[in-house]
Amino acid sequence: MQEQVKAREGGKLEAMQITAPLGFVEVAQVDANMRAIRIRGDALSPAIEDGEILLVRAGVACSPGTKVMIQLKGGDRLCKRLLFERSDAVTVTDLATKEQSTIERATIARMEPIAAIYSADNWRSA
Repeated sequence: MQEQVKAREGGKLEAMQITAPLGFVEVAQVDANMRAIRIRGDALSPAIEDGEILLVRAGVACSPGTKVMIQLKGGDRLCKRLLFERSDAVTVTDLATKEQSTIERATIARMEPIAAIYSADNWRSA
């Protein structure tokens, strides 16, 4: 699966309308639960730049220090760095500002690790 999102301040990601095939990423598919997400905008810079591709792995535990995609129950998605987890909350940092915040676990639908970040030139037209 692949998608394109717009990076906003605070690590918030917004889905972008797709009117044509996005293309493909030239990497070996080693996991059926892996998906590619192309980032547009520079709100996550310098950690993630415009056009870079995130490979996100579903169903895998996240480790402290890992960049993660967080899907909130309200529908918002965030891209952050995981600092640590407690039974009731997770503490993360913003990739651009390094600002620390805590997210209540009850508001999180899922949290998935970013397995790799590929440069924009790895994205090929269909």
